[in-house]
Amino acid sequence: GSGEMAEVFDNRLRTFAVQDSLMNHISAEAEHQTVYDAFGTIVINSGVTGVSGGVVLFVQNNDPVRFLVVDRIYVQIAQPAAVLPLQSTYFSVGFGRTYTSGGTVITPVNENRFTTNVAVVTAVNSTALLGLTGTFTESMRFYPQNGPVFEIVPQGADSIILTRGNSIEVDFNSGLLGSGVALAVMRFAQILPGHMG
Repeated sequence: GSGEMAEVFDNRLRTFAVQDSLMNHISAEAEHQTVYDAFGTIVINSGVTGVSGGVVLFVQNNDPVRFLVVDRIYVQIAQPAAVLPLQSTYFSVGFGRTYTSGGTVITPVNENRFTTNVAVVTAVNSTALLGLTGTFTESMRFYPQNGPVFEIVPQGADSIILTRGNSIEVDFNSGLLGSGVALAVMRFAQILPGHMG
């Protein structure tokens, strides 16, 4: 015959395995290539909350068959006019709202530069009143410090899963913070059911 032979050593079949992250596998494999980064920034105004504005990044899954799986979220405050952390100044991550209108459109970037696949999502941000319906359910909250980038959903978590029509958003509640810029970066994949690992 032809092909390769299996090696047997000490009466055992010798094998090897290659381990990579879920996101790396999805980005590299031809049947997927659907890993994206999206980021939003807003100018900070005193008293702005995610209800009246302050939506740093909103992402809604519009794919009819693929799940949206969040791999990580980073946040940062640049040039704040106060020493942080402050009790009234925080990022909120949550779910439950549906996009209707308004905001600045964000185009997620495919991290595999050899494919033309695009994310089937609505991604926006806004410092004005954004057209969102439904009730925001806060899942986590983070009080930032000055300067450093903070990872609030750790790399490889892969536990935030959105079906069609579901959304995730990162809001910024400025409290007494009167100036600066808030940033949120999200890495996510759109994956067919049954291909989660």
